[in-house]
Amino acid sequence: MVTPSPLTTLLYQWAATPHVWGLDDCMTAVADWCMACGHPDPLGDLRMAYDGPVSCERVTGFLSDPMRVGARLFEGNAGLLRGNELRVGDVGIIRRHDSLRWPLGAIWLGECWAGKGPQGTTTLDPSVIESLGFWSVGHAA
Repeated sequence: MVTPSPLTTLLYQWAATPHVWGLDDCMTAVADWCMACGHPDPLGDLRMAYDGPVSCERVTGFLSDPMRVGARLFEGNAGLLRGNELRVGDVGIIRRHDSLRWPLGAIWLGECWAGKGPQGTTTLDPSVIESLGFWSVGHAA
């Protein structure tokens, strides 16, 4: 029997749990992956500090300026470096072309991005999204 990788295990966990703002959303899920890779929690004291899109924006500013927030969380809190070449397991902030107002924290799987949103856990082909930026977690696939 093949043992799933830590990344595959995390994606199964995402699929098995409901989306809950501030507890189990796109950014908390990505932060969990950063911690699984040995980094400090990017969200730190922001977990459970918001409970919906309005309070998320009020507390974090993520919806209006996701890259500023991403830099603060991933670089400042977790010590990650901005990436220049995507590698499996890197974390990023993306935005679907058909939903430009909703950024999404996601993980690069090699051929697509994986993210957890209110409609569930999904993979997104690069052709349907805009990659705003990404950070290397140093994960060896």
